[in-house]
Amino acid sequence: MQKSLRTQGATLLVSLLMVMLVLAMTMVLTAQVTVSARRSSADQQTILQARYAAESGVSRVQSQLDLMSRLLQVSALDTTVLNSSVEADMAAMCALPSLPVFSGKADLCSFTPTQGLGRVATGINGRTQLLVRAMGEAAFGTEGIPEATATIRSQYWSNLFSGQQGTLYTGGQDATYTAKFGMQPLRVERTLENT
Repeated sequence: MQKSLRTQGATLLVSLLMVMLVLAMTMVLTAQVTVSARRSSADQQTILQARYAAESGVSRVQSQLDLMSRLLQVSALDTTVLNSSVEADMAAMCALPSLPVFSGKADLCSFTPTQGLGRVATGINGRTQLLVRAMGEAAFGTEGIPEATATIRSQYWSNLFSGQQGTLYTGGQDATYTAKFGMQPLRVERTLENT
């Protein structure tokens, strides 16, 4: 059987069209995979930046707790500080005009869950004065905080014991973090030391 001249090459044309269709579909699929991979890579980078920022916030809070622990370990009142000054500082911490008569062991005050030691706009927070006296400028200097005046130390303790109100810590470069942290004081207790 002889082929007509009109149909000659039709098979080649159909084959070429099929190959072009398969090639086009392959290119579209490859482009979609590439775009998806780039998007996934960008998402992973964003997730990684967010994770690093969160870890930075946690690290900052941990460093505040570590500093507090080291300061409390070296806390000591100067021998020149009078008992009356310590008693006045304890009363101020509890927001009392004066201490009640002492009879052995007593809770001077308790703090509510939302209550911290408070903050003052300038100067020394009277409620932190006992902590300011017990951890002096030298103790802060040893921890890498030079020139920690009484006002700076008072601000540190006010921020640390800010209760549920907390203190906002922020930072970061490509991704930022915000951490709100505040310890809640529970109570001030007065006991007679064994001599």
